Amino acid sequence: MPDYENAPVSHWRVEGMPAFLQSVAGISSSTPVEGTAHQDEQGNPIRPKWWSRATSYGDITLQRLLDTDGAWRDWRQQVIDGDKEAKRDITIVAMSAEGDDLLTINCVGAFPINHVWSGMDSGNDSQAHEAITVSVDSLTFT
Repeated sequence: MPDYENAPVSHWRVEGMPAFLQSVAGISSSTPVEGTAHQDEQGNPIRPKWWSRATSYGDITLQRLLDTDGAWRDWRQQVIDGDKEAKRDITIVAMSAEGDDLLTINCVGAFPINHVWSGMDSGNDSQAHEAITVSVDSLTFT
């Protein structure tokens, strides 16, 4: 841990995904309370289909510098092809500037709903990036 309290988040990484992230946006949840119509008797969210979102979570957008790794593109293609195995658990870790882990966000049942590349303009001197937006079944923070 850093030498001071409330260290600012400086870097992000997604375990099992390529490279470090430039940014993470959109993390939020509005989990139904126990006993609502969106839960079964055990309190589990009711999901009639694998892509259902009975429990409302904000979509999470991950952005990274564009390189030749096609992991995000391939993951999105799995969903487009209708592969139900495309859902996976991912872990997003917020880190300090020194690289110390500050916060872990466990995303259960994540699947990509959008994949975007920045404009490919050779006259522009900014770094190209890619962003993937994922929807999740549940989030936990540790």
